[in-house]
Amino acid sequence: MRKAYNKDLSTSNAGLITTPLIPANITTQMLIDAIANDAIPQKYLDVAKMMMLSKSMFTAYTLCHPGYIELDAERDKLGKEIMRLKVKGEDDKMKISHLKSDKTVLEQRVQDLGTVNGRNISENEKLITSLEVCEGMLGRATACIHRLKMDVKKKNDEIAHFNNKIQAFELSAAESNSLLEGFLEAKKKREEALFSMRNFVDPKIESVDSKAAISEINDKENQKGVVSMIAVKVDNDKRVAKRRGDKARNDGQNSKRGKCDATTSE
Repeated sequence: MRKAYNKDLSTSNAGLITTPLIPANITTQMLIDAIANDAIPQKYLDVAKMMMLSKSMFTAYTLCHPGYIELDAERDKLGKEIMRLKVKGEDDKMKISHLKSDKTVLEQRVQDLGTVNGRNISENEKLITSLEVCEGMLGRATACIHRLKMDVKKKNDEIAHFNNKIQAFELSAAESNSLLEGFLEAKKKREEALFSMRNFVDPKIESVDSKAAISEINDKENQKGVVSMIAVKVDNDKRVAKRRGDKARNDGQNSKRGKCDATTSE
């Protein structure tokens, strides 16, 4: 057994280890026997002592592995990276918490905006309905204004016509007054002429025939004057009656216009 183990622990390349540091089937007794062998190098003896002191042969083997220092440095590096990742994870968790809170706030805001939007839509529908009603009222008011403009134009034409009639009536009245003044002046002249003729025939004698003749002449002249005055009066009465009829028609149209205004205001 000792020879076999020594063969397994053979070295080459100037003392470099070419065989496994610890065989997989080694036992504690085999290790004790190896320590008693003077041919084992000192470092193998140190390894054996470490393995005896260690609770785990695998741990002792690992401590003596050529890449242990590199592995330990890598382990430290990985430990630091793990710590950094843990810190980053905590920060990420905090950010996630903040984002969740912001999401909740945004969802509530979206819900509030949806409520406000619904209310605005309802108000817009009411405004559209009111606008349609106003457009209908505006259409009726426009039609009524057009009718009123036509009525105003018609009334202006009637007023112009009435003004022409008034001017004609004033001219006719002036002519009638002129005729009446002429008639009165002619009558006065005739009376003076008749009085002169009577005085010329006999100022002191007034016969029945002369008086009758003078009275007949006066009656005829008076009758002509009365007929002319009656004709003027009849013409004036006709004009007055026509003006009254026109006024009644105007009052009726004004009443219709008032109804139109009331409908527009409604």
